[in-house]
Amino acid sequence: PPPQRVLDSRPFWHVLIFLLALVSLLRLLTFDIIGGLLSALMLCMASVMISDGMQELPRYALAFGMLCMLCLFFDFVPLLASIGGRSEIDVQPMKRSVSREITRITYVTTVRTTPFFDVTQGLIYNLASITMILSPVVMLLGTYLALQAHIEFQRFAMPFMVEANEDDGGLRQRSPDADAASGVTSFRLGGSTMANADQQLSMRFQGVPHRLDSDV
Repeated sequence: PPPQRVLDSRPFWHVLIFLLALVSLLRLLTFDIIGGLLSALMLCMASVMISDGMQELPRYALAFGMLCMLCLFFDFVPLLASIGGRSEIDVQPMKRSVSREITRITYVTTVRTTPFFDVTQGLIYNLASITMILSPVVMLLGTYLALQAHIEFQRFAMPFMVEANEDDGGLRQRSPDADAASGVTSFRLGGSTMANADQQLSMRFQGVPHRLDSDV
């Protein structure tokens, strides 16, 4: 089973799933289709990780944390640029003139800046502003929970890794001559020496020969 500290964080994972569902819904309502689908995929991944007693969490915790960190960066940059006011740029052609083989078109660029929250802009505008603030908070929470779980799993597995290394050290200390005498193929871990009992059995006999007579 997962470590106790990971199990204790299960309520926060449920809060994360609820917030991911809320962000996904808000993005779809504000016509941010790509952002809504991305949040829905993160929601599905988080649901899979905490299902069945959080058995899948060790496998996907690090990947989920890195994805949340990446989404946090891409959500925080637009928020930082729009916190002083959201700007809309409109480009319209105003004048067109043709002289011989040259066509000149004059464009007018209009930059309209509105407050981050503005009642006069309607419900969709203000929901989009709420989503821009809520999404980085959710991704920050997901990053913290996933990386904390990954660290706890590594710490939990460390004694088993040390024990396995000690067992491997015992195998390295075995004598090759003892293995050859017992008829077992021995090898040195990390080295280039390998002794095979079959090769020793196939060596030429060097003792004193004796003839076996039928009368004896």
